[in-house]
Amino acid sequence: EIDISAYNTFARNLITDRTESNTNLNWSGSMNYAAGSNSLSGTGVTNDGNLSGDLKGKFYGGAANEIGGTWTFTGAGGKRYGGSFAGK
Repeated sequence: EIDISAYNTFARNLITDRTESNTNLNWSGSMNYAAGSNSLSGTGVTNDGNLSGDLKGKFYGGAANEIGGTWTFTGAGGKRYGGSFAGK
């Protein structure tokens, strides 16, 4: 099991092309993987509890010491957010 968190999250509005800090998108979650597998999956939730969804990722690098993946969260009123993460 891998615990993962995102802080200082930024959001880009694709209509206005503006990037701004959005602490409502700070999130945490857990991902699991089977032994010998490179695919991770799990769930996450924003710190305020208003959005939740799926996390998917993979290990990278020569010793699999890097991680990258995507998140897709939904909430009330049809709100949908997605993004990517990476770590070393």
